[in-house]
Amino acid sequence: MVDKGDSEPLDTSTWWQSITWPISLYEQTNNFEVSILMSFNKSFRMTGDMKIVFNSGRPTDMILEKSSDYGVTWTPIQYYARNCKKYYDQGIAREITLDKADVVICTERYSGNVFNPQPGLQVDFAAFSDRYILLFPNENYTVYYNSMGNSNLLKFFSFTDLKIRLLHPATDARETSRQQTDFLKYYYAISDISIEARCHCNLHSSSCTYVDGQATCQCKHFTTGVDCDECLPMYNNKPWRPGTYSPYPTGTANQCEKCECYDHAVSCVYNETISQGVCVNCTHNTTGYSCENCLPGFFPDGNVQLNDSARCIVCNCDTDGTVGRSNECAQSNGQCVCKPTTESRRCDTCKPGFYQFPRGTPAQVHLNSYFIMSCQNTFNFIQICTCDPIGTVVNTVCYSIGGQCECKPGVGGLKCDRCLSGFFNFTIEGCQHGCLPCECNQDGSTGEQCASSGQCPCKDTIGGRKCDICQTKYFQFSADGCITCNCSTTGSLTGACDIASGICECKDNVAGDKCDECKPQYFNLEDKNPRGCQPCFCFEHGTSCSSATGYTAKQLTCEACSPNVTEPDCTTCKDGFYGLDQDGCKPCECDAIGSTSSVCDKDAGQCTCNPHITGRQCNECEDNYHNLQSTGCTGKFLDFFRQNKNIFISFKIQIYMLDT
Repeated sequence: MVDKGDSEPLDTSTWWQSITWPISLYEQTNNFEVSILMSFNKSFRMTGDMKIVFNSGRPTDMILEKSSDYGVTWTPIQYYARNCKKYYDQGIAREITLDKADVVICTERYSGNVFNPQPGLQVDFAAFSDRYILLFPNENYTVYYNSMGNSNLLKFFSFTDLKIRLLHPATDARETSRQQTDFLKYYYAISDISIEARCHCNLHSSSCTYVDGQATCQCKHFTTGVDCDECLPMYNNKPWRPGTYSPYPTGTANQCEKCECYDHAVSCVYNETISQGVCVNCTHNTTGYSCENCLPGFFPDGNVQLNDSARCIVCNCDTDGTVGRSNECAQSNGQCVCKPTTESRRCDTCKPGFYQFPRGTPAQVHLNSYFIMSCQNTFNFIQICTCDPIGTVVNTVCYSIGGQCECKPGVGGLKCDRCLSGFFNFTIEGCQHGCLPCECNQDGSTGEQCASSGQCPCKDTIGGRKCDICQTKYFQFSADGCITCNCSTTGSLTGACDIASGICECKDNVAGDKCDECKPQYFNLEDKNPRGCQPCFCFEHGTSCSSATGYTAKQLTCEACSPNVTEPDCTTCKDGFYGLDQDGCKPCECDAIGSTSSVCDKDAGQCTCNPHITGRQCNECEDNYHNLQSTGCTGKFLDFFRQNKNIFISFKIQIYMLDT
């Protein structure tokens, strides 16, 4: 557009200019459309304003369009008009807002000056000044970059081509004259176009290089393509994603992830169904999502690594011995699918009882056409193995001579249908790995063979499935049997004892190895007592007690009664004492004058008092009595009357006179 070198200053002395507006075109459409197409052969993204300097008057109607697919489709990104009403009526917006920073608007800012259009004026597409700046409040880079990732501006400013559609030139309003001299002044002329943009590499590159005039991203993060818009062939284990500016300041790379193909492929594609990459064109006879399996006709060598080029080994099945002449084998061990009469990994050997694998003379093959694909039977007839499936290792296999089936451990019989001597549990549930050994104890059993339940034959007094423990009420296991516990039937709980020591299990209040005596503080061992013995009546007032059989209260003898407690039963206080408790009895301490005796009540301690005397110890006079003596206390009113009877009489007379 401008004649200048890379180091030369901007020169606007040259320009591009269209033809003048033909009068005939004016009369037909009243428009003069000229398009300027700029193709960049690469995706770019505007980072600043686009400026167009006109060497003619600025057009009165113009549209700026972009393409993101190399000119296949076009999208307007801004309208310019002297009067935007016709665009507003079509739904074009009037202004840009924060929540619609990518909105397409029509502006009248650059299309005025109707009667005197001037050359050298500029038309801007203010990418930064009108739009980016909305996301950059107070120069807050965190808000800016996070908002950038959440808006559509990055897509809005991306382009591969730009088109300036000039629809109506600047005029001085004299076009209605249809004079040629007027129309010679109506044309478009542009002296400079400047665009602030950078290579669009989806944030997977920090620079572009130009080779033969073509810009190319220097892709990182295992991406490739002109715009770093796809993953490298071996890095499609998850979908390609562009990088993001957030979180600020590092952003997110969203780098491509390598597929695992174990060096058996050079590319992979992402599969949404299984959410991973699938290797393409696996080599070295491998297959599978990750080239981890072998192709049909091959099986893996378990002694080498997954990435070994020689890992998959050819099955090499003998097709004469396989079902359907198949050459496929099991991936786990390479076993080919043999016919009923062949065996070995390759199916190249006859099973026992069969012979002449079909590689004989042509006559043999002709005469025995049925056996061309199988081995022939040794005998004149074929007898089916009838092995018991419960007891055989493989329930349809038997040896060719004698028909003996291959039995599980501990299983016997021609058909493997019973347990061997010394084994048991021939059932579907119990014989999964063979019959179980009886393991009868040599000292405790009378033989090695157990019942179908596993119970060994035990000697007298010996029990347990293996005859290795004493029966209940016996102890001390030995080859001679067990010793009886001899527990007291009166004092023991069950008659059973410890199998090692022979000590019996006693009732609560019973003691002794045989449970035949009472514990201290207990007496009278009886069979009908669930606790065996009953507590002594002198409990807490004596250390022990004893009684004869057929106990009565009078026969109980307590020992070492508490102080001042009577024997033999430690149940009452001695005379002159009261208040039996765990410390014994307390002295009565009856008053010698006020009481009739030194003996008090043995529960409450109340002494027996003389007349009109009170108190536990009889050491106080009752109310209105005094003068405590051995004969009792005397009344106070009687003594006063005797000494002052004249006063009392006159007092009574006086009262009488007042009453009259």
